[in-house]
Parts: sequence; structure tokens; C-alpha cells
Amino acid sequence: MTCSLGLRRAGPLRLSKAASVAGVLALLFGAGSASADPPPAIRFAQRLTPANGTPSPLADARGRVPIIVDLPQNVDARSLGLFEVAPGIGAARLPLDRLSAFGDAHPGLSVSIGSMLHTSMDKARKWDGIPDFTSSLGVGGTGDGVIVGIVDTGIDITHPGFQDDAGQTRIAWLITWGEPKGLHPELEDAYGCTDPDQAPCAIYAAEDLQKMIDGETTLVGDVHDTFGHGTHVASLAAGNGRTGTESPPKYIGIAPNATLVIAAPTAGGGFSDDGVLRGTKFIFDRADEMGMAASVNLSIGGDFGPHDGTSALEKGLAAMVGDDQPGRALVVAAGNSGGLFKADDLEPLGIHTEVHVDPHAPARASILVPGDGKGQVFVWVTFRPGDEVSVGLDGPDGRWIGTQSPGNDAGYDDGDATAGVINNVHDGTNLLNADTNSAYLAWSGQWSTTGYFSVVLEGSGDAQLWVAAQGEATNGAYFLQAVKQGTINTPASAPKLLSVGCTINRHAWKPYEGAALEISGFGRDDSVDDDSLCYFSAGGPNPLGVAKPEIVAPGAFVAGAMSYDVDPVRAPNGIFSSDGCPGGSDCYVVAPRYAITTGTSMSAPQVTGAAALMMEQRPDLTQAEVTAILQASARRPSGKRSPESAVGPGALDLRHALEVLASEPDVGEPPVLGASWWVLSAESARPDRTWPVWGTIELRRDLGQIATGLDGSLLGVEVDGGAVISGVTKVKPGLFRFAVAGNPGAGGDVMRVRVTYDGVPFGEEHVLPIAIDAYAVGARPTAVGGCDCTTAGGEPAQSSAAWLVPAALGLASSRRLLRRRSRRATRVA
Repeated sequence: MTCSLGLRRAGPLRLSKAASVAGVLALLFGAGSASADPPPAIRFAQRLTPANGTPSPLADARGRVPIIVDLPQNVDARSLGLFEVAPGIGAARLPLDRLSAFGDAHPGLSVSIGSMLHTSMDKARKWDGIPDFTSSLGVGGTGDGVIVGIVDTGIDITHPGFQDDAGQTRIAWLITWGEPKGLHPELEDAYGCTDPDQAPCAIYAAEDLQKMIDGETTLVGDVHDTFGHGTHVASLAAGNGRTGTESPPKYIGIAPNATLVIAAPTAGGGFSDDGVLRGTKFIFDRADEMGMAASVNLSIGGDFGPHDGTSALEKGLAAMVGDDQPGRALVVAAGNSGGLFKADDLEPLGIHTEVHVDPHAPARASILVPGDGKGQVFVWVTFRPGDEVSVGLDGPDGRWIGTQSPGNDAGYDDGDATAGVINNVHDGTNLLNADTNSAYLAWSGQWSTTGYFSVVLEGSGDAQLWVAAQGEATNGAYFLQAVKQGTINTPASAPKLLSVGCTINRHAWKPYEGAALEISGFGRDDSVDDDSLCYFSAGGPNPLGVAKPEIVAPGAFVAGAMSYDVDPVRAPNGIFSSDGCPGGSDCYVVAPRYAITTGTSMSAPQVTGAAALMMEQRPDLTQAEVTAILQASARRPSGKRSPESAVGPGALDLRHALEVLASEPDVGEPPVLGASWWVLSAESARPDRTWPVWGTIELRRDLGQIATGLDGSLLGVEVDGGAVISGVTKVKPGLFRFAVAGNPGAGGDVMRVRVTYDGVPFGEEHVLPIAIDAYAVGARPTAVGGCDCTTAGGEPAQSSAAWLVPAALGLASSRRLLRRRSRRATRVA
């Protein structure tokens, strides 16, 4: 029997609880105040805590609220009772009464409530050009002498894919969410594991793990990967493909000889900011101690935050890489939030929208929260510098919070629901004021289901909004006028971090047991083309106009290591279970200890492994250099590339990476224009010269060779209806950048952009609508998502396909993509 996976028609939106678990998103509150009141973030936490004794929706399992604090210059974190999780960033987890006392004692500090982020290769190695890359080297090309770090749900230390020929573990260090074990007391103390005001953690070295593998000591609970996401991700970056059987390795990661350092700050639930920062710091610190370069992967993310690099999480991560820290790279999944959906006559629904606010016309961004009218919903609003916009909240039954002008905050409590709005409250040192012009809203509890929520905006400016739901809001929350542009997750949105989008790896595979499968429909498409953009892959640019993602890599239907604890035999509800498979078979399992899954989570670790291979050649590479090298050697995907801005400069391909690393000739031959291309960072332009659309040019010669030795002086950019605001500049051999923008007052017109070499146009002319916001262009829904499984004769299998809920995760497993669909969901044409 052949299984064809396509879409089936049905009616209004109703998402399953299981599918919407993927929509549990971030809680990234940040604000401070110099008044006698506590910082607004703490007031916000107080307002959202029910008076009836129900735990705060912001608290962890111990009832403590995680906080992130921007440390004043020359102030030690421990002097404030905090732990420094990143340069200039302190953290603690406090019960609400102590949280209030902390705010009273330090009213001038910039305090953020920590977020809860979520988990966002035989075939893939060929797309990525790994065989050609390694054969061109002769020796090496496997990641020897480089650390690959993974911050995720953990790793199955018993999996043979992470052991060498002698059965010895390749994992040098592991830090977990468990209680401290005292095996390395100095380290556990240094990383706050034993501090009651921090999240507990345990640290294991290779020798500790080997004793567990050999059965000399007990394999303790926090060393398991009961969720399975981290094991799969780690194998795509650095697994060696071993199965523990006589079968030769097949599903080999990008850097199979790299040394692994793993951080598992969660047992499989949400990831807090402090846990992510502590885990990342631990990996880089261990690499420094071992004298090795390190490439770190974060296949996690969220939709709640400023999306411009100014959140405490984004700043903390960016502080760990840079030009002054060679030998470090940090790669982040772009997220799976790019899908747009339809319910009844409402479309497009999604997690992001953009609204222009005119002084003479208040604006509203309406939000649908399907389901039973309860849970928690969070909205972040980012404005441009200088915008003056007041923010309020309407509930389903009328006005909940009147519009609050910048510098003010207010709350709401009707006994069933609580809510709060903070609009750019500042004192000169506050996170929101100093780095970003933002507001955020939240509501929690129970409410009427007879209407919509609306964010009310008054004043003058441009608002970009993201919505996230959690708790009992199991069906998620969606803007009624959503756009794909700008859906890039945080922290992938940070300008200094390398973000990775998703392409389709394969559309058919042979399960370990059972008949071959074939995907006949994926997302909006009735046909599936390998090497196409995944319809759910989040796109940029970020609110500053920074092009995102930096690169794409295979992410749909990728085979990697399967943790022992999530083998469908033991975990019928795990990420590799049979949902969507014909006859209830375990169709995602493709070999002993290996299985298929999907998402930008699977794309990012391949780039992480590729960065390790570059550092194997040159251990002193910086984050910016690694990014530029991978972009300069990228290839243009051969499948569907719409929208092109979500693809970025191209797909990961190391076939010609050594040409970028090599010494460049003084003069090179002209490029082959038919083999060269260029892309823009957005699908529309603003009538504003200060709002850039960035262009990236890739010059190639025959057979995809990099057009080295060219300075770009013969490249030209022609614009009708706009202007060139940054001329062509060279980034790396064959890689060039420029920027254009729409003319003021040109809303409703179009901007035409052409690129020439020595006066000859190449690539396609780009025609960008000019509008005051992306939705005004005339948004088009792109997908209702998922796949259906039918028999070869066309009859539906026992488990039909599910909606892909747009997840700000990094994780969208095949199981979640092939989840059971509500009968009433309709596909957007």
C-alpha cells in the first residue's frame, strides 16, 4: 500500500487540544520604574495572579516567577541576589511576595518576567552538499576538535549515534534540569544549581555518563530525553548514524565526529529565558575550558517579544557571540509561525499583523481565541522609534482597559478574568524605553465566547503585533488580519543571531516496517516539490528591517535519532507515534533508533553542524564570518520559493564553501548571470526612506562555483518608484548587499527593482507594492496546513491529517503536522 498525504476539505476552525499544545508560547515581560511603585513587570505579575489563591500563570512548578534583570554597569549579579546567566544579565526565581520585595528594594532596575519558549539525514546531507565537501578535503570535514552544543530537551546518552567506535560517549558535558547530584560541586555552585532562588540543575561529565551507559551506576531520570526533541536535533547536527546493529550508518549528521556538550533546561515543557541563557553559557564556558571552538544550536523560540534584538533573552544570547569572541557561533530555528489560516469566512488568521495608526483614525487589531473562553493570552506590540501610540484592550463584552499613553500601565479584574497593559513605561534605564518602543498586554482567566478581543491603538505610528496563548487556551489565539511577513520567532529575530528557515527534504520514504509512503499534498499545495520552502517556515524581516532568515535548510520529513523513551512501542503519544499513519502503523520510524519529523527545529542543527565544519577548518571564525561564509556558499532552492523573502539568500550548501574560505584572487572572471541571483528581504515596501528593504546578491560561475575576485564595482541597482538608500557593498566572495526604500507619499504605488552586472540585467525584476503596512498590500492566505494520509486507492486512512497550528516553537514534528484534523477546517485555496 502506498500512502499519499494530501489535504481534505471541511468547514470552520476548531483545533484539537493536542495540536495546540505546540502553541504554548513566550511570556517575555520587561519594564522598570524609578517611582516608589515596583517595576511595571512586577505589577503586571501581581495583576495577573488570581486573588483566589490559584497559582500565577507566570510561575514555575514551584510557584516561583522567573525574572531577568539588566545589570547596571559594574554591578555584580550576586550583590543583588541574582545569578549572571549572560554578560550583563542576571536571573532569579522568586515567589510572588519576594518578587514584590525585590521590586520595592530595586525600583530602578530593568526587570523582565522570564519567558517560556518551546521546541520549534541521508537525504539532507546530499542537499547540504556534505559528501562533496568532505571529498574535496580528503582528510577532515567531520567536526573533529570542535564542540557542537545543543540547548534542548536533553539527549539519549545510550543512543549509539553519540558513541565512538569503542562505545565511548562523545558527550563531554551535560547540564540538566534535575536536582544537583554533587558530582561536580564547584560547577554546580558556579552555575546556580544549588541556589534556592535559581532553577535547580545537575552537571555530569563524560565519565559520569559512561558509567551510566555501562551499567555501573543508575541511569537517573534527568539524563533521559523523555520528549525526544533534543536527541533528534543533536543527531542532525552531530550524530554518526550508528544504530547499534550490524547495519551501516545511514542517517549521519553534519559533523559526526564533533564533541557534544548538551544543556537540558527542561524535561520537555517550556523553556525559560534563564534556563536557555544558563545552558548556552555553560556550553561556551566548557568549550573555552577545553580550548575548542563551539557551534551552539537553539531549536526553540516564541512569538512573544519585541522581535528586534532588545529583549533580555536576545541581548543575553547576542552578548555571547561577536567579533570580539572568535570561535563561537550561535544558530537559532526561525520558527514555524509562518502559516496563515481560514475559519468560516475569516481569513487570513495568524500570529502576526501590522497596523498603521493615524492621528485621525484609531486602529484596532482583533484577535480570535477559539474554544471555551479561558486560558491566558499575551500580545506584544513593537513601534518604531519616535512613534506615540496609546494602547488599550477590548474584551468580548466591551472595553476592559482604556487606552494607556506611553509611560502608563493599567489592569482589569472582573472576578473571572484579569488583564493588564503596559505601554512603554520607562525611567531612562528601563528595558522598554532604552532599547525598544513597545507595549504588551495579557489576559488570564475565563471570559465570554461571544466576541473578539481587540488591541485598541490611538495616536501616530506603526505597530507590529504578535499574539501567543497558553494554558487552557488550547486552540491558540489568532489575529483576524494576519500576515506572513514578520513572523520570524524570537530569539531568531535578533540581528546578530543566525536564523534558519525550512525547506522540504523529501516527499516519500520507506518506513522500517510497512509500505512506502508518498506525500501528495503539503500545506496549500496539491503537489509537493522537494527543495521547496516549507509553508509554515517563519519569515522576516524583523521590525528594524533586518533580513531574516539568514539561510534555509532541509526541515520537512528529516530522519534523525529517536530517543529510547519516545519509541512508539513505549510512547504511543510521543512525537514519533502513529497519528496520521495508515492503519495506525509506526510510519515515522525508518530504522532501529531513527525516525522522521518536521520543523525549522530540524533545519537549524544542520546549519549548526555546518558552522562546526567551518570552524574545524578555521577555529578563529566569528559569528558574522560563519554567517557570511554559509550565505556566500548557499545555493538557490530548486523547488517553490514563495515568498522569496522567507527563503533568504539561499539554502545551505557546502559544495563551494572552501572557495569562500580560500585566499581570493585579485581579479576574477565575470560571473555567469544565468547562474547568479538576487533576493529582497520583504515582499512589500513602506513609503518611507527610513524603512529599508535589503537586497542580497549571489554571483556564480559555471557549476555553481563562487564568483571570487570581484569587487562589485560592476554591479548596479536600478529603482523605479523608490530609491537606493545603501549602495552595493561586498560581504564575502560572491556575496553582496544593498538596500532600497519606497518614496514618501507613494502608498498605493509600486516600486520596481532591477540588478545589473556591467549594465546587463540579471535575475527577475522585483515589483514591490508600496503600502503603509504589509496587510494593506492585500494579504493572501498561504495554507491551512498539514497532510492527509490516504491509501493508494484514494480511501482515507484511519487517521486523517491535522492542522499545523502556527507554532512559535522550533518544534513541529511529523506527528504534529499529521495530527487529526477537525472536521470543519477548510483549506485556503
